[in-house]
Amino acid sequence: MTKKILIVEDDKTLQIALKTKFQKDQELEILQAFNGKEGLEILAKEPINLILLDIVMPVMDGIEMLKRVRQEKKYDGVKIIILTNSSSFERSFQLANVEYLIKSNYGLDEILTKIKEALN
Repeated sequence: MTKKILIVEDDKTLQIALKTKFQKDQELEILQAFNGKEGLEILAKEPINLILLDIVMPVMDGIEMLKRVRQEKKYDGVKIIILTNSSSFERSFQLANVEYLIKSNYGLDEILTKIKEALN
């Protein structure tokens, strides 16, 4: 069964790399947003299994999007992996039971592995 991944990331180069890597896996359908506002709009229209979420973005950052997602009971089953360059929030997100990955510490293969683990 196909799982839907929403990538919310403002870095277009990283978006393309992630989408290209993940599309090779036939079990994953990739949707993209470039800020938290776009991410929430997609989430309202599509059943999403996992959100790969950046923190620092224009319009609406990842922290605000995360707060809004977690406030809605209908999104309780949506898993979230934070993928960011900022390590300053790591402890807070660990306490909130959200996977937290520092971009510079993980390659695309490792990120895909983390996603697969979270979806199982």
